[in-house]
Amino acid sequence: MRGGKRIGAGRKSYGKTKTYRLPIALEPEIKALLEKYKTEYENKQQPDIENVTKSKEPTKPSNKAPTKEQIKIFVQWLAENKFAKSLTEARKMTKNPILFKKAFSKYSEIAYDMKIEIPPEFEPLYDLYYPDNEFYCG
Repeated sequence: MRGGKRIGAGRKSYGKTKTYRLPIALEPEIKALLEKYKTEYENKQQPDIENVTKSKEPTKPSNKAPTKEQIKIFVQWLAENKFAKSLTEARKMTKNPILFKKAFSKYSEIAYDMKIEIPPEFEPLYDLYYPDNEFYCG
């Protein structure tokens, strides 16, 4: 470690190194070997890095947000079926797409279990959130 009396001062070492004494006549050959080693190492690593970056490209998520009209219908349905005390509370429960999805999943399942009529306007929402599941029964 170099520099300064304080603990932690100076440049940190980067691992152990070793010094070899060689004849000056071998210097060009040794440098050529080191250069060859470096280029081979870099060439080996390069494809791996490219493959990783290409395979991890972010994919644009599909639009899973309900329309304003669908939200309005769902908020009214929550208030009518006493799942929310008021329209204001129902609006708070559906403030953003994540909250809307949670509320929709929870209360549509409760309505299904209680055999409460589910409006036909909810069918696109079931297709949106449950594309593989036949949860909606009309």
